[in-house]
Amino acid sequence: MTVDSDPEFTKVSEDDLSFEPFTENKQVRDFDCGDKDLNDFLNTEEVANYERENLGRTQMVYLKGELVGYFTTSPGDLRREKVKHVKSFTKYPHLEVENFPALLIGRFAVAKKWHRKGIGRMMMRHVMGMAQEFGEQRGARLVVLNATSKDAIKFYTSVGFALTDERKERGRQQRTMFFDLRALEGDDANSL
Repeated sequence: MTVDSDPEFTKVSEDDLSFEPFTENKQVRDFDCGDKDLNDFLNTEEVANYERENLGRTQMVYLKGELVGYFTTSPGDLRREKVKHVKSFTKYPHLEVENFPALLIGRFAVAKKWHRKGIGRMMMRHVMGMAQEFGEQRGARLVVLNATSKDAIKFYTSVGFALTDERKERGRQQRTMFFDLRALEGDDANSL
């Protein structure tokens, strides 16, 4: 079945999604995005610990009452040398900035049933709106994340993220990616 012929997908619009702060419920325990680490974060005490310790805030994403995804954000930054090759950051050599302030996406997951059906893009548009507001209120230039798979890199690249570096962390290949919020100036993020 293709996305176009899937009756559930043809009815999906961003207005159908609701974004709610994390609360534990049966849907959370049953959530499966196909990635053990992302599932375990939501299906164990880890997410509650993150919330309690103020390490991040997790938003649950529902489509007509069904949990279709989640993401966790927190303040972050990216070292200047990670973006020194990017033209828009070489314009300001006079700025004495070691780290660019950012909104960090710590976790981003879509339920397997909803992979490749536009839910991830809709979620990312929402995150970018949050990032713009965060940047205006607190000062942030970037959105940063660490991608752990080739599929994730492909998705994040398709919505405008750029790869900065790769390293091993906790036994997994980590690829730092960033999105320059200046790309959204004068735009409502619908290009994602």
